[in-house]
Amino acid sequence: MPLIAVDRSPRTMSIHSHRNIFSSLPVELRLRIFESSPDLSTAKALAGTCQAAHSIWLAYSASICEHVLPRTVRCYRDVQTLTNAQQKALLREPLSHNRYIRRLLSNAKCAERAWDLFESHYMNYPNFNDNERRRFLHIFYAVWTFTIFYNTPWTSSAATDCLQSLSLQDKYFAYQRIFALTEIWSILEERGQIPDAAGLAEVSKDIQRGSVDQGRREPLRRNLAQVLRTHLNND
Repeated sequence: MPLIAVDRSPRTMSIHSHRNIFSSLPVELRLRIFESSPDLSTAKALAGTCQAAHSIWLAYSASICEHVLPRTVRCYRDVQTLTNAQQKALLREPLSHNRYIRRLLSNAKCAERAWDLFESHYMNYPNFNDNERRRFLHIFYAVWTFTIFYNTPWTSSAATDCLQSLSLQDKYFAYQRIFALTEIWSILEERGQIPDAAGLAEVSKDIQRGSVDQGRREPLRRNLAQVLRTHLNND
């Protein structure tokens, strides 16, 4: 009868030992380990190490993402608000959790590309710090959410509420840079870097033809400026 070779190298034994240790932990502690992951890639890698880890990922992926993503996605609550708006205004049915997370990450990537364009094309000095980057993203997400609600007939009445989260300084920043913000959308659309059903492709087309859907003829840029001006006067 042939002998079966067994790998007893220190590395292999260590892997099996770690798997056994993880499997022996209480579910609450296993979940806490996942939620402490530095990023989503690490959490997914951990899920592939053993059956016990994979079962935690399957059962608690929503909770894990809710803990991990705010540490890795700038302005997480803003992009979450945007993704919820897309789901409400543009999509016919609710997204599964996995598809929701993919869309959220795709939105975040699009916004980061918008920042890169803004920094390189529309600002006169380089080397922004992270706080300035976050401020731009916060404004960009608010304006993006505004355009989605504005262009959707059954949500247009809620469009101005999307700008309530902006401070007076942020509203003034957006008001002064409306041209740059809307031109960035057009550039992203031309490059094919806008997520499907993101609400930006429609905005880009509206800007190019100078009108919005449903027979409203004022350019989106002018309407956004008017809303921001109203907010500034009220503040």
